[in-house]
Amino acid sequence: MQTSAELDVMMSAVRHVRCAMLDGFSRIQSLSIDVADAKAFVADLDQHVAQEVSGALIKAFPAYGLLMEGADELIGAEPMRRWIVDPMDGTANFENGLPHWAISIALEHKGQIIAAVVYDPFKDELFSATTGGGAWLNGQTRLHTSGKASLSQGTLSTGMPPSGSDNLPLALATLGALLNDCAGVRQLGAAVLDLAYVAAGRLDGYWNRNLKAWHFVAGAFLVQEAGGLVKPLGADPQGIDAGNIVGIVSSMFPEFDAALQVAQERV
Repeated sequence: MQTSAELDVMMSAVRHVRCAMLDGFSRIQSLSIDVADAKAFVADLDQHVAQEVSGALIKAFPAYGLLMEGADELIGAEPMRRWIVDPMDGTANFENGLPHWAISIALEHKGQIIAAVVYDPFKDELFSATTGGGAWLNGQTRLHTSGKASLSQGTLSTGMPPSGSDNLPLALATLGALLNDCAGVRQLGAAVLDLAYVAAGRLDGYWNRNLKAWHFVAGAFLVQEAGGLVKPLGADPQGIDAGNIVGIVSSMFPEFDAALQVAQERV
């Protein structure tokens, strides 16, 4: 696995907060608290993780910018380099005691991601990638997207918008179209970790709309470095910049795109 000073800091930063996150997860499973208290507890933990991770990155590379969920963007003295951080993707899972959540960090250079980590503290799985260096699990296992050839063999994942959302009709139509063509669809609740699973061959594709950059860029980069394809979702001219993305096994994309067009015609 290729490494660098930046990637070493990224990996160290996410591993540093593992104990705090596992302790918090254990407490929220054992505490008898109502929904509001659970949300407040997780929000406080999220803020703690954000401070620890961003602090480590800024200390090591003080000139880099920082874009992070829940904070104002920091414009660095070196504007061509920026960290993109999600301290906890899958907060609803965390609140409900579901062990599917992750920390992600991506490093952007001149608008392109050049390194990324996605860390699942519960399973102690660290997915990482650098440009041209491939995607890796815990620095030892080289990752590749699955070798499945057709969409009919594929297990996909997505996220659904809330009830009442303007995007719900299209999301339901897309889900219906793809359920006819693929082996199954999951909704696991953590976009960046689902994309890491696509890179690892555990899922064959992930799609969603209106994601923020911190929700997907690290995972999308893993998919690309693992040999998969990342594309804008549909004909949206803003495409990936608008957070409308699909990360998928390359051979499945034409069938996926055809199903998506059927869904768009139904809405």
